[in-house]
Amino acid sequence: MSELAHAVALNYVIIVDAAHQLSELGNAPGVMSEQVHKVFTTVANEIDDLILQRKEEAMPALQSRWKDPVLAACKELQDTSS
Repeated sequence: MSELAHAVALNYVIIVDAAHQLSELGNAPGVMSEQVHKVFTTVANEIDDLILQRKEEAMPALQSRWKDPVLAACKELQDTSS
């Protein structure tokens, strides 16, 4: 049992990613049981929540860091197309 736990720990990123993808596959009728699909969709929902949470936390710093370069690039595009 501990070997299995160790293997899961080493590959958890792959396992979580696979679960996320399998949640999409489970939307097709007859591919998997509802119980199995629920496991995958629960993981997918948690991943989506985490991504959204991190995005919200990171957005102010990202906007601050990239505001001027993006505006400058847009101005350059505008000047070039004029």
